[in-house]
Amino acid sequence: MVQFSEIAFQNKGVAVSLAGAKAYNPDGKNPEGEKPAMAIDGSTKTKFVDVNAGPLMIELTNQVEVDRFSFTTANDAPERDPVQWWLEGSSNGFDWVLLNAQRVDYPTPTGRGQQTEWFPFLKADFGYFFFRFVPTTRSANMVQISEIAFRNRGVQVSMSNATATNPGGENMIGETPDKAIDGNTQTKWIDKNVEGLIIGFVQPVQADSFSFTTANDFPARDPVQWQLEGSGTGVKWVVLHSQTTDYATPTERFTQTEWFSFAKASVPTPAPTPAPTPAPPTLPPAKVSLAVVTHMLPEKVRWSISVKGGAQLCAGGPYKQWYATILVAEGECKMKTGTTYELQCMDQYGEGWAGGHLKINDAKYCGDYQWGGGKVTNRTFVAP
Repeated sequence: MVQFSEIAFQNKGVAVSLAGAKAYNPDGKNPEGEKPAMAIDGSTKTKFVDVNAGPLMIELTNQVEVDRFSFTTANDAPERDPVQWWLEGSSNGFDWVLLNAQRVDYPTPTGRGQQTEWFPFLKADFGYFFFRFVPTTRSANMVQISEIAFRNRGVQVSMSNATATNPGGENMIGETPDKAIDGNTQTKWIDKNVEGLIIGFVQPVQADSFSFTTANDFPARDPVQWQLEGSGTGVKWVVLHSQTTDYATPTERFTQTEWFSFAKASVPTPAPTPAPTPAPPTLPPAKVSLAVVTHMLPEKVRWSISVKGGAQLCAGGPYKQWYATILVAEGECKMKTGTTYELQCMDQYGEGWAGGHLKINDAKYCGDYQWGGGKVTNRTFVAP
């Protein structure tokens, strides 16, 4: 579980008022008297506790500028103190921007009722904490490379503090994701499931190109089409490079490819200012009811809903109740009529929801029992 007594924000050294603000804890489980509101009540004698260690959301009464934050420890149990976190901001509750990230354990004060330092927000061009290499085509039934590398303005990015993971992948013994960033072309990463390779960094990294090195054997396993993506949180991804036709990957073994440049945002030529037109009518909030219907093993399922191509809106799971209908609180997923959303159904073992499903109004999702060995399946829907 997680706990702290207060969270606070500043802008240019001046405290941001939280008067009238509301605090939410989606999917949280709070003991009586230790609700989300306790984190913004101005008293270090109270505290916010969440048994599920879920997110805390603060909704202010009006839009404000903020450049740093801190929190104050609670009255007991230092082991519940946050030591790693993301802090995000949004102006509409739909689109979230990463503001601060603590990717290694922070030495949170062991003193009780003690405020942390002020954590400054990231700059707009901070780069990425994560890169994801997603092979989309290869000749064999698996993929392999010996190394992946990144560069910024001609200088290679250090991998000394990087980690590599391969969610949903199946690796041979000794040919695991970390072999792709160990600096040794004599080792290699192999994935029988051809899933994405995610490289994570402790600090944000700026990069403008990447390359990979072929492994020791079987050219048919070399990637020939792929996407390289970047992310601040590992949830929302931006495409940085896309190879949509077969690349002539070197057939020679232990050979590095060229450096592939990342896409640059295009700057359109300013157009003449058009005559004013009436603003379109504001669409009303969508009337959407959500319910999770569980059968067996609900503790292995999760779901999330995001604006199509955008930020996560809400999420849920895992659950403890077998053969139950669990209603998602009204207002937790604030959707807009006519907007397209992406639903992600997740399962810990890759076998589906074992008879359970997510019900959105009268439509059922996530109910496919077999997902072809994958742990995630995606659906889209339009809010009514």
